[in-house]
Amino acid sequence: MLLEFRTSNFRSFKDEQVLSLVANSDDSLIKNTTPTNIKAIPSVVNAALVYGANASGKSNWLQAFSAMINMVLHSNALAYGVGIPFFAPFFDEEHQNMPCEFEVDVLIGGNRYQYGFAITQQYVDREWLLFYPAGKGKAQEWFDRQYNNKDTNVLKHYAFGSQLKGRKASIVDGVQPNQLFLAKAGNLEQIQPLLNWFNHDVKGLNPTNDTQTIPSLLSNQIEQSDLLEFIQLADPNISDIELKPVLVKNAGLEFHFDGAKFTSKE
Repeated sequence: MLLEFRTSNFRSFKDEQVLSLVANSDDSLIKNTTPTNIKAIPSVVNAALVYGANASGKSNWLQAFSAMINMVLHSNALAYGVGIPFFAPFFDEEHQNMPCEFEVDVLIGGNRYQYGFAITQQYVDREWLLFYPAGKGKAQEWFDRQYNNKDTNVLKHYAFGSQLKGRKASIVDGVQPNQLFLAKAGNLEQIQPLLNWFNHDVKGLNPTNDTQTIPSLLSNQIEQSDLLEFIQLADPNISDIELKPVLVKNAGLEFHFDGAKFTSKE
C-alpha cells in the first residue's frame, strides 16, 4: 500500500513534490479510506486524482514514478560505465549536475518501508531504507549508501543497521556505481517484501510511450487482465473490456477513433 511518493529535481519539478495518500481528519468519506493500524497514520485514501492545466506537470509526475520503478527493476542490468537512463534533471543549468531524488513510503503486511535514492547521469549518489516494524513507532535504519569517488573501499560507502541480516558485504561487491543495492539484494529475506511490491504490486505508466495506450494494453492478455482488475476496484459489476471504433460528430468535424489513430474531415 503506497502511503507517499516524493521526487525532486526531475524534469519540471525543481523542488520536492509529494503525493500523499494519508487521509486527513475529515471522516465524511470514511468509506473511501483504509485503516493502517498505525497510530501516526490512522488511515489512507483508496484512490487519488492528479489534475491540472496543460503543461502543469501531470505527465512528468507519472514519469517520475515510472523512473523510480524502472530503476529498481532494471538498474541491475546496467553495464559498468553506462549512463543511467532515468536521470532527467530540472531544466536550468544549475540543476543539470545535481541528483534526481525519489522516495516511497509503503505499508506491506503491517510493516512500513521508507525507501529512496538519488541518481546522477553516471552513478547512484545516495540510497537509503528505513523500516518501521508493525506495532512499533521507532524506525530501524537498515542501510544508507553514499557515493564517494575518492574512497576506493566501496564497502565504506555503506552503513548497515544491525537489524538487517544476511551477507551484505558480498552483495556490495557486485553493486556497480550505476546500480541500486536494492536491485541486487533479492537474496536478503527481509528485503524481499519491498522488492515484491515493486515487481508485482505497483505499475508505472509512461504517458509518452505509445505501447502503453489503452488499445495496446488491451491487446496483451496479461495487461488486459491487470487493467480490468484495476477498473473493478471502482465498479465490481464490470465484467469485461472491449474496444470498438466510434464515429463522433462535433462542430462540423468528424473524428474517427480506430485504435491509436485519429482521422478527421470537414
